[in-house]
Amino acid sequence: MALDFAAIESAILAWLVAGTGLPSASVILDMQKLPQLGMPYAVARVPEPKRVAGMDELRHSDTPHAPAGAEVTTTVYGVREMVVSVKAFTLQATGAGTARQLLSQAQTALALPGVRDALSAAGLAFIDVELFQDLSSREGPLGQGRAVMDLRFRCADSASQTDTYIETVDATGAASPE
Repeated sequence: MALDFAAIESAILAWLVAGTGLPSASVILDMQKLPQLGMPYAVARVPEPKRVAGMDELRHSDTPHAPAGAEVTTTVYGVREMVVSVKAFTLQATGAGTARQLLSQAQTALALPGVRDALSAAGLAFIDVELFQDLSSREGPLGQGRAVMDLRFRCADSASQTDTYIETVDATGAASPE
C-alpha cells in the first residue's frame, strides 16, 4: 500500500499533542501557512522517506480466478526511513514548562501503547531519537525556551499492478540446430 502522508502527518501531530499537553492549535507542521503562534508551541517537519538499503523487493502472485487480464499481480515493496524534526518554543528558558520539558514529555509518550498504536495505524514504527538539544537563550527577563528533537521512524511503501499471463508466442523464421 502506498504511503498515506495525510495519515502520517496526522499521527505525528496527534502524538505531539498527547505528549506535550499543548492544545492542537499550538502544534503545527512546518509548511503550514499560519500567523505567528503564541507561545508555547511546537512545529514538526515530516520529510520525504528514503529507501533504507538496497533495492525494493519485486513480488509476483497468481490469481487464477481473476478476470481476464488481471491474473498476475506484481507488487514492489520497500522499507523507508524518515527523520522527523520537532521544535518547541516557550517564553521561559528555565523552570517548569520549558521547551526541553515539552519535548522530553513527548519523547516519553512514545512508549505509551495508545501512541504506538496510532503511529502504527499510520504505517509508522518509531526507531530512536537521533538528536535532543536545548537551544534556549537568555534574552529577555525569562529567556526564551527552544529545543529540537530529531526522531527516526520506519515505514513500508508499495505499489501494485495487475497483468495477464503470456497467452501466445508467435515465432517467425527458421530454427536451426546450432
